[in-house]
Amino acid sequence: MVNDYLEEEVFAPYRRLLRDVILDHWPVAAGKELLGEVVEELRLHSLTTASQDTGIGTEAINHFLVEARAFPVDDDRPARRRLFDARKYADLLNKIPTLVAPIAMRQAIGATRMELAAFEEEGLLLPRTLVVKVKNPWRISDGIQFVEDLSAQAELVSEVDDSWETLLLARRRTRVSLPDQVKAIHDKQLTLGKRAGIPGLHSLLVKNPKSIAFALLYARIQAKKLRISPKHRRPGS
Repeated sequence: MVNDYLEEEVFAPYRRLLRDVILDHWPVAAGKELLGEVVEELRLHSLTTASQDTGIGTEAINHFLVEARAFPVDDDRPARRRLFDARKYADLLNKIPTLVAPIAMRQAIGATRMELAAFEEEGLLLPRTLVVKVKNPWRISDGIQFVEDLSAQAELVSEVDDSWETLLLARRRTRVSLPDQVKAIHDKQLTLGKRAGIPGLHSLLVKNPKSIAFALLYARIQAKKLRISPKHRRPGS
Protein backbone atom coordinates (compact mmCIF):
# COMPACT_ATOMS: atom_id res chain seq x y z
CA MET A 1 0.00 0.00 0.00
CA VAL A 2 2.86 2.38 0.83
CA ASN A 3 4.32 1.82 -2.62
CA ASP A 4 1.13 3.16 -4.18
CA TYR A 5 2.12 6.67 -3.06
CA LEU A 6 5.83 6.65 -3.85
CA GLU A 7 5.36 8.94 -6.83
CA GLU A 8 2.98 11.32 -5.08
CA GLU A 9 4.93 14.49 -4.29
CA VAL A 10 2.38 15.59 -1.73
CA PHE A 11 3.38 12.63 0.44
CA ALA A 12 7.14 13.26 0.13
CA PRO A 13 7.54 14.89 3.60
CA TYR A 14 5.71 11.98 5.22
CA ARG A 15 7.80 9.43 3.33
CA ARG A 16 11.01 11.12 4.51
CA LEU A 17 9.74 11.21 8.08
CA LEU A 18 8.72 7.55 8.00
CA ARG A 19 11.99 6.62 6.30
CA ASP A 20 14.06 8.31 9.02
CA VAL A 21 12.04 6.59 11.73
CA ILE A 22 12.65 3.20 10.12
CA LEU A 23 16.39 3.83 9.68
CA ASP A 24 16.69 5.01 13.28
CA HIS A 25 15.05 1.87 14.64
CA TRP A 26 15.91 -0.98 12.27
CA PRO A 27 19.14 -2.18 10.65
CA VAL A 28 18.60 -1.52 6.95
CA ALA A 29 21.65 -2.29 4.84
CA ALA A 30 23.22 0.27 2.53
CA GLY A 31 22.13 -0.21 -1.08
CA LYS A 32 18.63 -1.37 -0.25
CA GLU A 33 15.65 0.61 -1.47
CA LEU A 34 13.40 2.03 1.20
CA LEU A 35 10.27 4.00 0.34
CA GLY A 36 11.53 4.84 -3.11
CA GLU A 37 15.07 5.85 -2.12
CA VAL A 38 18.28 3.85 -1.92
CA VAL A 39 19.78 3.68 1.58
CA GLU A 40 23.22 5.29 1.37
CA GLU A 41 24.60 4.21 4.74
CA LEU A 42 23.79 1.64 7.39
CA ARG A 43 22.86 3.54 10.53
CA LEU A 44 22.17 0.70 12.93
CA HIS A 45 23.58 -2.78 13.29
CA SER A 46 22.10 -5.58 15.32
CA LEU A 47 24.22 -8.38 16.70
CA THR A 48 22.65 -10.56 14.04
CA THR A 49 23.50 -8.31 11.09
CA ALA A 50 26.99 -7.63 12.48
CA SER A 51 27.57 -11.37 12.72
CA GLN A 52 26.41 -11.83 9.13
CA ASP A 53 28.73 -9.07 7.89
CA THR A 54 31.84 -10.18 9.79
CA GLY A 55 31.39 -13.94 9.89
CA ILE A 56 31.94 -13.83 13.66
CA GLY A 57 29.45 -15.35 16.08
CA THR A 58 27.03 -13.08 17.91
CA GLU A 59 28.34 -14.13 21.32
CA ALA A 60 31.92 -13.16 20.47
CA ILE A 61 30.85 -9.82 18.99
CA ASN A 62 28.72 -9.14 22.04
CA HIS A 63 31.77 -9.54 24.33
CA PHE A 64 33.63 -6.84 22.40
CA LEU A 65 30.64 -4.49 22.29
CA VAL A 66 29.92 -4.85 25.99
CA GLU A 67 33.57 -4.06 26.71
CA ALA A 68 33.25 -1.02 24.42
CA ARG A 69 30.11 -0.01 26.35
CA ALA A 70 27.77 -0.34 23.40
CA PHE A 71 25.54 -2.51 25.61
CA PRO A 72 25.22 -2.98 29.36
CA VAL A 73 26.48 -6.28 30.70
CA ASP A 74 22.98 -7.37 31.71
CA ASP A 75 21.33 -6.62 28.34
CA ASP A 76 19.18 -9.69 27.73
CA ARG A 77 17.49 -8.67 24.48
CA PRO A 78 17.61 -11.15 21.59
CA ALA A 79 20.54 -10.70 19.19
CA ARG A 80 18.32 -9.30 16.43
CA ARG A 81 17.02 -6.58 18.76
CA ARG A 82 20.33 -5.62 20.32
CA LEU A 83 21.07 -2.57 18.18
CA PHE A 84 24.10 -0.28 18.10
CA ASP A 85 25.49 2.65 16.12
CA ALA A 86 27.00 1.14 12.96
CA ARG A 87 29.29 4.08 12.19
CA LYS A 88 30.59 4.49 15.75
CA TYR A 89 31.61 0.85 16.07
CA ALA A 90 32.61 0.21 12.44
CA ASP A 91 36.33 0.23 13.24
CA LEU A 92 35.84 -2.28 16.04
CA LEU A 93 33.85 -4.62 13.80
CA ASN A 94 36.54 -4.39 11.11
CA LYS A 95 39.25 -5.38 13.59
CA ILE A 96 37.51 -8.36 15.21
CA PRO A 97 38.01 -10.75 12.24
CA THR A 98 41.73 -9.91 12.17
CA LEU A 99 42.36 -11.03 15.75
CA VAL A 100 44.08 -14.32 16.46
CA ALA A 101 44.60 -16.84 19.25
CA PRO A 102 47.73 -16.83 21.47
CA ILE A 103 49.41 -19.64 19.51
CA ALA A 104 49.12 -17.72 16.23
CA MET A 105 50.37 -14.57 17.94
CA ARG A 106 53.42 -16.36 19.34
CA GLN A 107 54.24 -17.87 15.97
CA ALA A 108 53.88 -14.52 14.21
CA ILE A 109 56.20 -12.61 16.54
CA GLY A 110 58.62 -15.42 17.37
CA ALA A 111 57.86 -15.63 21.09
CA THR A 112 57.66 -18.54 23.49
CA ARG A 113 54.53 -19.12 25.56
CA MET A 114 56.27 -17.78 28.66
CA GLU A 115 57.57 -14.72 26.82
CA LEU A 116 54.16 -13.72 25.50
CA ALA A 117 52.63 -14.21 28.95
CA ALA A 118 55.38 -12.17 30.63
CA PHE A 119 55.27 -9.30 28.14
CA GLU A 120 51.48 -9.20 28.51
CA GLU A 121 51.66 -9.34 32.31
CA GLU A 122 54.04 -6.38 32.38
CA GLY A 123 51.99 -4.31 29.94
CA LEU A 124 54.31 -4.33 26.94
CA LEU A 125 52.09 -6.46 24.71
CA LEU A 126 48.37 -6.17 25.30
CA PRO A 127 45.48 -8.12 23.75
CA ARG A 128 42.69 -6.14 22.13
CA THR A 129 40.21 -7.39 24.71
CA LEU A 130 40.52 -8.51 28.31
CA VAL A 131 37.41 -10.69 28.14
CA VAL A 132 38.60 -14.18 29.06
CA LYS A 133 35.93 -15.90 26.97
CA VAL A 134 37.23 -14.37 23.74
CA LYS A 135 39.49 -16.99 22.15
CA ASN A 136 41.14 -14.65 19.63
CA PRO A 137 42.19 -11.51 21.51
CA TRP A 138 45.51 -10.72 19.81
CA ARG A 139 46.29 -8.46 16.87
CA ILE A 140 49.41 -9.66 15.09
CA SER A 141 50.36 -6.22 13.79
CA ASP A 142 50.64 -4.94 17.39
CA GLY A 143 53.23 -7.58 18.22
CA ILE A 144 55.15 -7.21 14.98
CA GLN A 145 55.36 -3.44 15.44
CA PHE A 146 56.64 -3.84 18.99
CA VAL A 147 59.35 -6.31 17.94
CA GLU A 148 60.38 -4.18 14.96
CA ASP A 149 60.63 -1.00 17.05
CA LEU A 150 62.72 -2.74 19.68
CA SER A 151 64.98 -4.71 17.34
CA ALA A 152 65.81 -1.62 15.26
CA GLN A 153 68.61 -0.91 17.75
CA ALA A 154 69.91 -4.48 17.98
CA GLU A 155 73.37 -5.62 16.97
CA LEU A 156 73.84 -9.05 15.43
CA VAL A 157 74.96 -11.78 17.84
CA SER A 158 76.51 -15.00 16.58
CA GLU A 159 74.96 -18.35 17.41
CA VAL A 160 77.94 -19.35 19.58
CA ASP A 161 78.25 -16.16 21.65
CA ASP A 162 76.98 -17.12 25.12
CA SER A 163 77.53 -13.76 26.80
CA TRP A 164 73.96 -12.68 26.02
CA GLU A 165 70.57 -13.66 27.46
CA THR A 166 66.94 -13.10 26.58
CA LEU A 167 65.14 -10.28 28.34
CA LEU A 168 63.05 -12.79 30.26
CA LEU A 169 66.10 -14.63 31.62
CA ALA A 170 67.74 -11.31 32.47
CA ARG A 171 64.67 -10.32 34.45
CA ARG A 172 64.94 -13.49 36.52
CA ARG A 173 68.63 -12.98 37.22
CA THR A 174 68.60 -9.25 37.95
CA ARG A 175 65.02 -8.47 39.07
CA VAL A 176 64.96 -5.65 36.51
CA SER A 177 61.48 -5.66 35.00
CA LEU A 178 60.82 -6.01 31.29
CA PRO A 179 59.50 -2.42 30.95
CA ASP A 180 62.63 -1.10 32.69
CA GLN A 181 64.84 -3.14 30.38
CA VAL A 182 62.97 -1.94 27.29
CA LYS A 183 63.17 1.68 28.43
CA ALA A 184 66.89 1.30 29.13
CA ILE A 185 67.38 -0.16 25.65
CA HIS A 186 65.57 2.77 24.03
CA ASP A 187 67.59 5.16 26.22
CA LYS A 188 70.78 3.34 25.13
CA GLN A 189 71.62 2.37 28.71
CA LEU A 190 71.57 -1.31 27.76
CA THR A 191 72.89 -2.93 24.62
CA LEU A 192 70.42 -5.03 22.66
CA GLY A 193 71.48 -7.96 20.53
CA LYS A 194 69.72 -10.15 17.99
CA ARG A 195 70.68 -13.80 17.80
CA ALA A 196 71.53 -14.94 14.29
CA GLY A 197 69.30 -17.68 12.92
CA ILE A 198 66.42 -17.06 15.35
CA PRO A 199 63.38 -14.98 14.37
CA GLY A 200 61.30 -12.54 16.36
CA LEU A 201 61.09 -11.65 20.02
CA HIS A 202 62.99 -14.70 21.27
CA SER A 203 66.04 -13.61 19.28
CA LEU A 204 66.37 -10.33 21.21
CA LEU A 205 69.05 -10.40 23.89
CA VAL A 206 70.72 -8.18 26.45
CA LYS A 207 74.44 -8.17 27.05
CA ASN A 208 75.71 -9.94 30.16
CA PRO A 209 73.01 -9.45 32.84
CA LYS A 210 75.76 -9.49 35.50
CA SER A 211 77.48 -6.48 33.96
CA ILE A 212 78.03 -3.07 35.53
CA ALA A 213 75.35 -1.64 33.22
CA PHE A 214 72.72 -3.87 34.78
CA ALA A 215 73.96 -3.12 38.28
CA LEU A 216 73.72 0.61 37.66
CA LEU A 217 70.30 0.23 36.07
CA TYR A 218 69.03 -1.75 39.05
CA ALA A 219 70.44 0.86 41.44
CA ARG A 220 68.72 3.67 39.56
CA ILE A 221 65.41 1.81 39.61
CA GLN A 222 65.62 1.16 43.34
CA ALA A 223 66.58 4.77 44.02
CA LYS A 224 63.63 5.96 41.98
CA LYS A 225 61.30 3.73 43.96
CA LEU A 226 62.61 5.28 47.15
CA ARG A 227 62.32 8.73 45.57
CA ILE A 228 66.01 9.34 46.23
CA SER A 229 68.22 10.56 43.42
CA PRO A 230 71.47 8.54 43.17
CA LYS A 231 73.60 11.69 43.18
CA HIS A 232 72.09 12.72 46.53
CA ARG A 233 72.68 9.42 48.26
CA ARG A 234 75.42 9.33 50.84
CA PRO A 235 78.47 7.15 50.11
CA GLY A 236 78.04 3.71 51.57
CA SER A 237 74.28 4.13 52.05
